[in-house]
Amino acid sequence: MPGIQIAFLIFTFAGPLLLWIVSRHLDSVRYSKGICWFFALAMLCAKIGTTIAVWCEGKLTADYALPMHLCDWALVATVLALTLRWQLCFELAYFWGLAGTAQALITPALDSPDFWRIFAFFTVHSGIPASVLWLIFDFKMRPQRGAWLRVALWSQIYLAAALAVNAATAASGGNYGFLAGRPAVHSMLDLFSDTRWLYVLEIDLTGLLFFFLLGLPWQIARWKNSRRNANER
Repeated sequence: MPGIQIAFLIFTFAGPLLLWIVSRHLDSVRYSKGICWFFALAMLCAKIGTTIAVWCEGKLTADYALPMHLCDWALVATVLALTLRWQLCFELAYFWGLAGTAQALITPALDSPDFWRIFAFFTVHSGIPASVLWLIFDFKMRPQRGAWLRVALWSQIYLAAALAVNAATAASGGNYGFLAGRPAVHSMLDLFSDTRWLYVLEIDLTGLLFFFLLGLPWQIARWKNSRRNANER
């Protein structure tokens, strides 16, 4: 697995840049949209393939296979951003993908040794941040003013939904968003409290902090542009 992990980590950050360099040379709308569809279809095929594999293993159950991990929601947002260039979905993909999904590349919570399951996992978890970078590079999409607040609100909606599903599936071990307990692999969650309510609060606040830091460069850029425009008047 380390070889696959390293390859996908390299692609996540270098791939979109190389594709953008080619895009600048070609100056082709068809090429740019084609890359969007490539990312979207690759991630969807990986997710659907994993779901089929889980079904064949008899694990397609409410406590295991519902699309209730944050990465599942980020996947939907990313696909919509790629295909429709929907601003809200781009912002969700940007913050959720770079703050959460990208971390799964470093500490992957894999539950199967099967090569194709591992490959599909990394395809989705690499594809989300790579897609975000592609949209930033080639389509000049940016988090707009108020993006942090919008994503924070949607994150609370996700949090409430995941906690509700975990409560409904607690008897069979539901643990979406790892809100009911830490994953088996070592991760940042190991640093959080053993007290359940505090553990959930720490996850939520840490996510909001990461969102703030990810939005800060764009906010600074907007402040500089505003000051420059004011000075030119």
